[in-house]
Amino acid sequence: MSCFRFRALLATTLAVTACGDQLSAPESSPDPEDVGGPVFALSAATRQFVLIPNGNFETGNLLEFNGGGVNGGFASVVREGTAFSCNTTTGLILSGDFAANVRSSPPAPTNSIGILTSDPFIAGFSIAFVALSENSDLSPDPDPVTFEVRIFDQSDNVLSSQVLATNVVTLSPAPGCVGGEPRDGTFSDHSIDTSALLGSWIKLQFRQHTNVAGQGFFTLVDDITIEVDVIGVEIDIKPGSDPNCFNNDGNGVIPVAILGAADFDVAQVEPSTVELEGLSVGARGKSGKLMAHVEDVNGDGFDDLVIQIEDVDGTFTSGSGTATLSGRLADGSFIEGSDDICVVS
Repeated sequence: MSCFRFRALLATTLAVTACGDQLSAPESSPDPEDVGGPVFALSAATRQFVLIPNGNFETGNLLEFNGGGVNGGFASVVREGTAFSCNTTTGLILSGDFAANVRSSPPAPTNSIGILTSDPFIAGFSIAFVALSENSDLSPDPDPVTFEVRIFDQSDNVLSSQVLATNVVTLSPAPGCVGGEPRDGTFSDHSIDTSALLGSWIKLQFRQHTNVAGQGFFTLVDDITIEVDVIGVEIDIKPGSDPNCFNNDGNGVIPVAILGAADFDVAQVEPSTVELEGLSVGARGKSGKLMAHVEDVNGDGFDDLVIQIEDVDGTFTSGSGTATLSGRLADGSFIEGSDDICVVS
């Protein structure tokens, strides 16, 4: 039995297709008495910012991105508390454990350009991210780097380009790249309007080079999100159970049903995109087939998508709470739903 509360409403308005068209709500909904299901109130999708794949770089690598450069420039992922410059970086506080680092080569000619390019994703209304560029006590400069953001289509045609001024942190030199005075800096918030590209497949690229020869300054980029309409769906964790209790010990899977309705076809859900509190759908066999199938779990006459979420020890806190599922439809639209849970130790 579903204990779904505030995100349980199926929304059909404002869903964006890959062609940028808008889906309209059905002219009428069937009487729940006719299908034997619960009453669903229709509501508009909610506008939210969601991470692009690996947009916070918490994988610890450039998964879903490609790093490269010109004349020795490069992009990498750096970890909070570590040394990644010959200025002291150990005092920099990130929003998570990792951030992307785009910079010129260590010899640092001003024509050395670091480049970071995302894999293609479907454009929303805007793109947002945070950034922070390096300066040094050794050679402080009012404009230490040039930081450019480009948007491409899938054929690598440039759709837009703009140079942005990020926040700058002036760091203490570290003799031999070791030691120095730890300092923190404040990331700047940036937003790029992509409403004209809504629903199109695009790639995002960051390009950076130092403006001070001999100083290979970096720019850190993190928390890359897109502004989209998120469709609320009803889910049932451990379908057939009430309450929805399970052990979070890292053994086995957690069954979750995404419930279908007269105006929501679960066949449109892409199981590979579905996560429950960051946990992915389990796979089996050498082929890695995802553990997902269709059945009517609540007897309302509509197909539901039942997925098996790979349990990871420590994801949930013991006791009662709420777990949120997210995913995408075949047309690129986002979905989200929540259900009450109880975790036993």
